[in-house]
Amino acid sequence: MGIKTLLVIILSAVVFCSLSFVVFGLIRTRQTTRSVDQQLFVQGRVPTPLPNGLYVGSAEGYNGSWRGKEFDAQNAKGINIFRRGDADRRLYPFRLLTGKGVKDRDLDVLQVDYNIDANPFWLRPVLDEVVEIEGGVLLGKLQYRLIPRKPFTIIFFRLER
Repeated sequence: MGIKTLLVIILSAVVFCSLSFVVFGLIRTRQTTRSVDQQLFVQGRVPTPLPNGLYVGSAEGYNGSWRGKEFDAQNAKGINIFRRGDADRRLYPFRLLTGKGVKDRDLDVLQVDYNIDANPFWLRPVLDEVVEIEGGVLLGKLQYRLIPRKPFTIIFFRLER
């Protein structure tokens, strides 16, 4: 096999993977837009006061190692908590901002932004948006900003004190 053939195979694989991710993102966005969680989300509001301390996380159909988020309201930042073996690990820091939703442009949300130097390149396009739907219960959605101004909504999650 020549170098040109190998380059064509590699390029084809990259294009196929990229297109597959875009198709997946479009499908998930369509599904989440029509979900009950989306209806709850647009009725939510920015948490007041801002979350502080540990919030236990969950997401329908997800049984992975993510356990929640730890917020530092005073410094407008936080970190995710993952279970590894018998111990909790703090990974993937984020900063907190308030602003309009990237898809729900009339809604004020708490933005959990991973676009900071401490995170790996593949995580930096993630922007979680969080609203309070009832006392102490937060509803969030994970947005992936692969295409500028056209983020994909991947999943909804809940956070509780």
